[in-house]
Amino acid sequence: MVSYLPSMEILLLLGLAVAVGMDLPLVLLLPAVLSLVTGLIPGLPPLPPEWLPLASPAPALLGGSLYLAGWAVRRAPGLTGVWEGLLAAAAIPSAFLLVLMFRPADPVLPLAVSGVLAMVVAGSLQGGRLGARLLDRLLPDRPRAPSPLLRDVGEDLAVLVLLLLLLLAPTVAGAAALAGLLAFAWMGRPSLRAARFFPTLARGIFRHLTRPGSGWMEQRDLPRWVAPSATGTTGEGGEPAPLAQSPTGLRGTRAALAGPPEVGLFRTGWLIWNGGETLFVYRTPTRSWEVELAPPRTPSPLGTELPWGKVIPVDPGQGDGVLLLPLDGPENVEDRI
Repeated sequence: MVSYLPSMEILLLLGLAVAVGMDLPLVLLLPAVLSLVTGLIPGLPPLPPEWLPLASPAPALLGGSLYLAGWAVRRAPGLTGVWEGLLAAAAIPSAFLLVLMFRPADPVLPLAVSGVLAMVVAGSLQGGRLGARLLDRLLPDRPRAPSPLLRDVGEDLAVLVLLLLLLLAPTVAGAAALAGLLAFAWMGRPSLRAARFFPTLARGIFRHLTRPGSGWMEQRDLPRWVAPSATGTTGEGGEPAPLAQSPTGLRGTRAALAGPPEVGLFRTGWLIWNGGETLFVYRTPTRSWEVELAPPRTPSPLGTELPWGKVIPVDPGQGDGVLLLPLDGPENVEDRI
């Protein structure tokens, strides 16, 4: 194995994790292609020893099959989210295995640290892709790539360039991956929030199948910052918690609000009903917020039917929005808004 400098080890780790998070099938396929190219063209250096296991036929066959299947699935309506979810689940352990494969002979980072870091990076990127697909379904008018085909080609080219840089200049590749991660952490926040809502949707499917009609949650089951006691409990930092002056007997359900500028592109929180008004409440690192909801003034162009969630067009006061509830959420919520 190559003896890397500490900074090179960390940057190489980031580069590999970013590549896996962006496109796992290509990471499995391209080393075999590059090995074939270097063998056919005289003068090109062979692949480094640590790349040879990835250049074997088995990973190439798996990667090629996944790549072709992904192109087909993404053209089929309704299957893109399922495919992205499967890739996200596969990318996390794959990132850990790549850390083992490319681990230098004298590593600086403990295996647990480097492995967890790689899994977090790859999982976050795949989760962001999954969240972006959800936003595309909920907000069809939001800015996006001119076409899904152009977006897929751009992602493939980015992964190809990153892998070539990892071969030729690992430090440059790692620095580019780090810059891309920082940009994604800032600009991709709505997609990451949407990805974090998927476990809630998954639990909603399970509860809908096992406990149909569960509906609203009682006040005693809600977080304290959502449903404070009648004595006026305050939230974090001394801020008054939402609905502190509301009568007892609140009911709530987990929810997400997408679209309105008031809350950003996507926020996760709780839908609260106190017998009279319905509010969406969410929390930021500094305080808690509440948004009054009303029926849309005109037929909303936003939203779509989802097989794993309830979509309700709403008007939060500053533009059209979409309320997303898990399947085990209450029925006829639009009648209370």
